[in-house]
Amino acid sequence: MHTSFGRHWLPAMVVAAVASVTILVSGPQLALAHAHYDHADPAPGAALDSSPSTVTIWYVEGLQADQSWIQVLDSNGHRVDMNDSTVIGDDNSGMTVSLQPELPSGLYLVSWQNLSEDGDGLTGRFTFGVGMTPPNGGSPSEADMAP
Repeated sequence: MHTSFGRHWLPAMVVAAVASVTILVSGPQLALAHAHYDHADPAPGAALDSSPSTVTIWYVEGLQADQSWIQVLDSNGHRVDMNDSTVIGDDNSGMTVSLQPELPSGLYLVSWQNLSEDGDGLTGRFTFGVGMTPPNGGSPSEADMAP
């Protein structure tokens, strides 16, 4: 009986070991499945002397253009972008939107949504200022896209 138990136990241990290695190896790839925020121009918390003409955001992986956008709102909640979000870059990892000319001094909220090339979505936001500094450094935030 002891020998029979050993023969059944060994294949189960091999399967468990292979499964563990697979999880460990694929774990980092699963974490990178989202197109997380990398950097932007203007940067979160920027205090600009004059109005920028665009907002450009770069992500850690490529985007699908049809479900990705940037909106920029003034402190009254009015859109100040031109509603022309465009995916850019050789690897589609950037997105840009044009702004209305000569934005007045104030704080601006950049709100974005992206869908990565592999189908995972994120939303995020940050602030920048024209002629003033955003409170709390305009900290960027992101979250999984609501289903």
